[in-house]
Amino acid sequence: MEFIMEQIAPVILILVGLLFVAIGFFLSLRAKAAAKWPTAPGIMLKSELAERTTKTRTNDHQIRTYTSYEPVVEYQYTVNGEVLTGKRLAFGLTRLPLEKAQEYLNKFPVSAQVPVYYNPRQVKDSRLEVTAAAATPQLIIGIIIGVIGAVWLVVTLL
Repeated sequence: MEFIMEQIAPVILILVGLLFVAIGFFLSLRAKAAAKWPTAPGIMLKSELAERTTKTRTNDHQIRTYTSYEPVVEYQYTVNGEVLTGKRLAFGLTRLPLEKAQEYLNKFPVSAQVPVYYNPRQVKDSRLEVTAAAATPQLIIGIIIGVIGAVWLVVTLL
């Protein structure tokens, strides 16, 4: 029974790694499909920076604080005479280091005319960029976690 318990943790790591890889792959596929979406002229209504703070406890019981930033956007566009509002920037995670988040805001200032990519099957589904910002990190993290789990599993079987 103890032998089986030693194998559960590495198998869980492998499964978590596969989940991360699947999410990264899915984001990449969605972004690739969205690159073919039509565009409509839009105008930026909001372009702000939201600060997000996360606190975690370290192994030595200290509290570590991480700050990330999220570009918060809102834009208006028209498709087939229907005026729509969108709030999505790109596919995937949007919490970024300050410099990267600021780059997005500089790219999409309030009142700017922007092309809005929209899903022709569901015109309310829109993005300002059709990239999967988080796909590569998701894939890398998934592969690393999966490899650690696989190595751990092999070591427990030896």
